[in-house]
Amino acid sequence: GATSGGVFDGFAPIFVGEKVRINPELNSTELQQILETPEHTTIIGTSFQWGDIRYQNYEWVSEYNGIPDGIFPVPLVINQSFTANFYHYNAYGYHTWQIADPFSMTVGMAYDWLQKPADLASTPFATEQTNPNVAPEQSTVQFSPKAGFVWQPFEQTTLRGAYTHSLSGLDNGASTRLEPTEVAGFNQAFRSLAPEAVVGDSSGSKFDTFNLSLEQRFHTGTYLAVSGQLLYSQLDALQGGFVFNGDTDYTPPPPLGFHQTQNYHEQSLMFTVNQLLGQQWSVGANDRSEEHTSELQS
Repeated sequence: GATSGGVFDGFAPIFVGEKVRINPELNSTELQQILETPEHTTIIGTSFQWGDIRYQNYEWVSEYNGIPDGIFPVPLVINQSFTANFYHYNAYGYHTWQIADPFSMTVGMAYDWLQKPADLASTPFATEQTNPNVAPEQSTVQFSPKAGFVWQPFEQTTLRGAYTHSLSGLDNGASTRLEPTEVAGFNQAFRSLAPEAVVGDSSGSKFDTFNLSLEQRFHTGTYLAVSGQLLYSQLDALQGGFVFNGDTDYTPPPPLGFHQTQNYHEQSLMFTVNQLLGQQWSVGANDRSEEHTSELQS
């Protein structure tokens, strides 16, 4: 980014070589209690994850084409090496009530407090202007409701639906949990919804999921299902970058962070058919249509 007359006036790409290493070290502990009766199941628990992330970034000028003279007077652009902390506290409760033989309902609530680096993985890593070895932190507090149902109006017919609101942890934190990963049979434990190959690390995203499925069994051993899914995620984070003051000199300050909001929407519809062939074999086919929308605001 560049400023002129004290006003930010745009972005410009620069060409550099880069060596980057990000080493997270995460620890996790969780306590859970399950209470069961013939008609009620209650799950309560709490978890705490903590650790640190070691950031290393070495950048040098690889091409002078496109870089104004004087911005980087020496080949070395920046050499970063620092450690940032990570904390995630979670408490949750789920209750499933078998209201009648053909109908059950699940409700739940989770509380999350998440503290993580505001710049997860974009280089140059954003640091505090007064201290280039300190990473800006971002704290999030969220209450996440969940609800789902399973209804069998007929012996061979099942209708399921669910809504969940969640907050993702860091890296593979969702893979080390005792908290229920499904509501009414639908997954709610996502590492990310937006493809990381496209948007990068999206740890700390807020998720909303809507699911509905109709399943039909036949006495011939045929199973048919149609299901729809809506997925939403939002992430507020920092994008690291240099800011040059065109009114004075081109010496870059420590990398600062540009605020970005990432919104991702996905909707899908899937048809599935499976056929039993004797006791040990089955064949199946499915057809899935998807639509993705990703928005990035800076």
